[in-house]
Amino acid sequence: FKNPARNPRIPPHHLATCESTWFQIIAASKRPRSSLAMSLKFSYGLTAWKNWSRATTAAAANSGTDYGFVPPDPAELDTLELADALARFVREVRKPSGEEYAADSVYYLCLGLQGHLAIDRGRDENFFCGGPVFYEFCHALDGVLDRYTARVTEDGTLVCRIEELHLWECRQLGFHSADSLLFTLFYFLTRYVGLHTAQEHAALSLGQFALVPAPGAASTDGSGGSFALRFSPQSGYAAGMTYELTEAADPLKCPVRLFQVYLAKRPQFPATVAGPSEPFYLLPDRQRACEPADPVWYSREACLSEAELNRWLNRIKCVKEIQEAIMHAQMQWSVDPNAM
Repeated sequence: FKNPARNPRIPPHHLATCESTWFQIIAASKRPRSSLAMSLKFSYGLTAWKNWSRATTAAAANSGTDYGFVPPDPAELDTLELADALARFVREVRKPSGEEYAADSVYYLCLGLQGHLAIDRGRDENFFCGGPVFYEFCHALDGVLDRYTARVTEDGTLVCRIEELHLWECRQLGFHSADSLLFTLFYFLTRYVGLHTAQEHAALSLGQFALVPAPGAASTDGSGGSFALRFSPQSGYAAGMTYELTEAADPLKCPVRLFQVYLAKRPQFPATVAGPSEPFYLLPDRQRACEPADPVWYSREACLSEAELNRWLNRIKCVKEIQEAIMHAQMQWSVDPNAM
């Protein structure tokens, strides 16, 4: 945030506030927490892993081969071993009865393993957004989530295994990394502004977003007060509408703050591209460490592919709050077909 001239889209006076909040949030996000106090039960994933480990190790012993041995705690594996084992786990894990788990239950188990490694063992890997190393795992999980369908009881109650809080708890949402920051913005836009297809996300440009003084802000000249994130969709059922996301009380979960950080961490584009036509979803620069003090986290050479956006959609469509948003949009469509 040290160079406002590099990114004139953020008012210089607001960069100081944003920078201060940024370091407060970094400190808060790294504060040790107990998994016992969390809504996401890490133990479910770890128990399923131990059962699978026992079965695969026994099968390997019976076949007289070393391949197949898996330790009872995934923390005993290095990154490459973990990536390979996770892909196998997703394809092979079964209930003690031998039945397949529901698609969202497999995702829940994997979130528990991610939380166990990050919170209980202090590991840094994010295997949901871990780049090429975890590609096979993500591909396997996507194959499982492809079969997910929302479950609704006879009285109309939505039954979901995964809630948004679980994603915050296991550090999928938030700005713990360049990947989680990007995924969080994707999540917000899916939930709050009705972007429910990969095509709609892929078509986004930076020019569709603006930081504006929030309603009731202390000033209207941009010299102080709070801000809102204004978004104008160009496709989908919300095309032609204008949305404003206001600042949240918790800076860790504030869409405005997260957007400001993303702006500050984007690279500068050439004059021929810069401005409204800049693609919105930029890939993290894997050649950089992407530490908090690094001025740039993302690469201007590549955008998030539509295929990857579709995998992300498959993932978050299992989340209760996203399903509620989708159902709400479908209800609006049934009442007014011209709205979509």
